[in-house]
Amino acid sequence: MMLISGLAIAWPLASYAQQPNQAPKRVGFLIPGPCVPKPDQIITRRLEELGWIVGQTIVIDCVSAVGRLDGIPVLARELLSRRPDVLSSGPSNYIKELKQETTTIPIVMLGSGDPVGYGLVTNLARPEANVTGVAFWGSDILPKRIELLNEVVPQLRRLAIIGDFSDATFLKTVEEGAAVAAKRFGFSWQRFQAVLENDYDEILPSLRPSITMRLISHRPRSTSNTARASVN
Repeated sequence: MMLISGLAIAWPLASYAQQPNQAPKRVGFLIPGPCVPKPDQIITRRLEELGWIVGQTIVIDCVSAVGRLDGIPVLARELLSRRPDVLSSGPSNYIKELKQETTTIPIVMLGSGDPVGYGLVTNLARPEANVTGVAFWGSDILPKRIELLNEVVPQLRRLAIIGDFSDATFLKTVEEGAAVAAKRFGFSWQRFQAVLENDYDEILPSLRPSITMRLISHRPRSTSNTARASVN
């Protein structure tokens, strides 16, 4: 996923012809987690192959939403104020805020969820305007994920999906996908709202007896949410 995302970032950058004595191009990231001091090596290695050296011909700007999840529009404007040449983010609601701030700067989705449902693009195969990138989530994808889980845990009878469902589009996607999968494979399911880390401390003890498995992810305030399967 990171390799594909790195290539997605490199593609719009490759369209620029870096000239001697030009100022470095700027890539702006808006992320739900903390900004790391060193960018991902897969991305930077691919950029170097295309002639873009971090710190020399390209600068990475990062704005983190840790502790500021209620201020994504402000964070998007903050990132735009740094005058990036390319923008990138993962969560679809973050991409949506970036898209509202600019119609000209290329925006690269990093594994965003249901970009069609969020109105980021009208056609995922042929994204229009200034948005492109990689999607990993949608109501048509969730049943397939649960199908894979069902192959690993054929005795699956109850499924608990834990995440932050405050976003109406995300909630609709989860409910539609889970309903389709539950009907197909014959299990019951229940969703649990989790935003903070200690929410899991309250939810997980109620899922007994249980076997927990990673299924889907959606980031809470300071860590990554994980949907878990509860098996009788």
